[in-house]
Amino acid sequence: HKDHAKTFTAPEYRTLTAIVVRPADVADRIKIDQAFVRNIGLDPDDEAIVQATIGMAHNLNRAVVAEGVEIEAHLDFLRGLGCEVLQGYLFCRPLPAASFESLLSERERLHQEARISNLQD
Repeated sequence: HKDHAKTFTAPEYRTLTAIVVRPADVADRIKIDQAFVRNIGLDPDDEAIVQATIGMAHNLNRAVVAEGVEIEAHLDFLRGLGCEVLQGYLFCRPLPAASFESLLSERERLHQEARISNLQD
């Protein structure tokens, strides 16, 4: 079966695409584009689109991935709506694979030290 897409164009010439497929064909996650996330706290219309998208995804039993989380206000708004996965510069800039592996190793080392410290207390 082919996926069918309907595109709605806003007056500002941005597009919002809704994929219309049978539930079995839908991915387990729905992504919110950074163009909408960037305007959280600035544009009530984009906030409404983000809120509606998260509500729709949850009603379909899908997780939500928000791209472009760059400031605490984005984080707070999205967490408040129950967004499961957040991506963006607020957490980390893009890294080469070796640097990312080093970052994960350092994080694991710090978690182990914290566990040992808690056991000794």
